Amino acid sequence: MKLLCDDAFAPITSEIGFLETDLATAVGVFIRWQTGIMEPLGVRLAERPITGSLSEAFRALLPLTGPRPRRFLFLPTTTTWLSIFDNSSSGTDAFSVPSYLASQIGCRALRVGAVPNTMGWGANRGRYGALAFELFGPGGGPLGHIRSITLINDGGEWVFEQYGTPLPFEHTEKYGLPNIADRFSFDDLREYAINLGLRPFEEQFYCPEGARLVELSGAKPKGTREYTLAEVRESFQASPARDRRS
Repeated sequence: MKLLCDDAFAPITSEIGFLETDLATAVGVFIRWQTGIMEPLGVRLAERPITGSLSEAFRALLPLTGPRPRRFLFLPTTTTWLSIFDNSSSGTDAFSVPSYLASQIGCRALRVGAVPNTMGWGANRGRYGALAFELFGPGGGPLGHIRSITLINDGGEWVFEQYGTPLPFEHTEKYGLPNIADRFSFDDLREYAINLGLRPFEEQFYCPEGARLVELSGAKPKGTREYTLAEVRESFQASPARDRRS
C-alpha cells in the first residue's frame, strides 16, 4: 500500500477530501459558511497563502487539535479537482466539509480513505484498516451520495458496504467474494480514483505552491487540546498483527 508521502503525515492524510471546483470558489464559500457559524461564538477566520513543498504545506496544519480542527488546507492539484485537509487529531474529516461545499457550489466531491491494517492482537496499538471511496454531487441521494464503497476492519471483523449505482469502471464481480476483505482493495481504490481523474496517493499530483490555509482563532470549545504529530502517531506503532491487509 503506497500511501501519500509514505504515510508520514497520517492521520492528516488518512482521508483526503476533493472538490471539482477552483480554489477561490471553494475557499470563499467555506469562509462565508464558517463565518456565519463561528463569529457569534467569538471565533475569527483568517486566510493566508502557503508556499514551499507538499511536506511544508502539511506542516502548516500543525499542531493537531482535538476534538475539532482549527486549520483547513485547500490544496490545488494538476487537474480540476481541489484537495482539502484539516488538522483534527483524529484525522482529516473528508466528508463534512467537501460534501457541504459541493452542495453549495453544485459540483462533485470525493472522499478517499486508506488506512493500513496494523492493529496488533492483545495490545491496543496500531490501526484498524479501512478503505473508502465516496462520491457526492448534484442528483445524489441522502447527503448528496452518488456512490459509496467502504471496507472497514470493525474491531477485528471486516465489513464491506456499498450504496448507489455502480460506476462503469468498478470491479463489481468482486463484491460477492466469500472473503469480505477481498471485496475491495487498495488497488481498486486507486484505480477508481484514476478513472475520475485523480491520483490521490502521488505527491506530484498536488500543487502546494498554490495552497491556502484557513485558520480559526479566538474562543475555543471546552476541552480543546493540541497535539504534536509524533504524539498522535505514537499509537500507530503496532505489535505484530495477525492480519496486515496492505
